[in-house]
Amino acid sequence: MIYLIGPHNYKFHLQDLEEMYKLRYDYFYKNLQWNVKTHDEMEKDEYDNNDAYYFIYKDQNGIVRGCLRLIEMTKECMFDGPFNFLLSNLESFKKPGNWEISRLAIDPNCKEKEFKEIFTHLVMALGHFGLKSNPHKTYLALSHPILVELAKALGISLHIIKEDNIENRSVLVSSYTPDSESHEKLRQKLSSTSGFEILANL
Repeated sequence: MIYLIGPHNYKFHLQDLEEMYKLRYDYFYKNLQWNVKTHDEMEKDEYDNNDAYYFIYKDQNGIVRGCLRLIEMTKECMFDGPFNFLLSNLESFKKPGNWEISRLAIDPNCKEKEFKEIFTHLVMALGHFGLKSNPHKTYLALSHPILVELAKALGISLHIIKEDNIENRSVLVSSYTPDSESHEKLRQKLSSTSGFEILANL
């Protein structure tokens, strides 16, 4: 199940948020060995204070297994900070309706099938959230190529803005505006396998 957590309902999901920060600690600090800010075995940075929204995936036992963060780009986000060298035209994205995707983390102990399932649910949630506005939301993300390929395999149409290299790893800056047709196809695919449900009022 996917939970949407935002400024309007943080106080009802304090435990979920804590578990999410712990997952991010395991994924980014312990598994990927990134130089990130940690405290009490949780990973949290200054951008978590910028009216961030979160999608949290919980398994059938109620355990947080995946997450991502969304920040509208009218606010300070990672493309303003540690990734500010990537986009020379950043100001053109700093307007309502454009959202940065960051801190996408999936339980590093997941097997390949589980990883793909959780990733698919998170992508589905992005589409659902994006299609709720008119015009539809556009997402900007910095991703490793394997995640971009996984998204494309799900029928998600990504626009590659830039290719670069960070710490000897290839990265891609891409944008994605959900469309109803591909979203419906993905919904039908999930319905025929594990199902899909967002516990939130979007």
